[in-house]
Amino acid sequence: MMVEYWQRLFHEERYLAVTNTVNPNYGKLADAFGIKNLYADSEEGLAAVMHEFLFADPDEPVVMHARIEKTPCLPLVAPGKPLQEMILEDTTYEGLDPGAAPS
Repeated sequence: MMVEYWQRLFHEERYLAVTNTVNPNYGKLADAFGIKNLYADSEEGLAAVMHEFLFADPDEPVVMHARIEKTPCLPLVAPGKPLQEMILEDTTYEGLDPGAAPS
């Protein structure tokens, strides 16, 4: 979403490589390499999955995939602008689909 957002704000909506409609299945990818994988699809279950990710197998590789909402990446500083002109919120960005794959 960050790259898409920058292209909208600063590059006249010339979008390149930002329409990711489907992400890879990271669980299957981890399985192919024999790596334990975890998935969190809700905020309610995130703490338990994160705890398992961090502490259950400390000496083994683990892949964790967390589904997130697609949101603007803020705050940001526009190219060539000082920190005092940081963009803190965007009231013009509408139509976000929370179910869309993040880009």
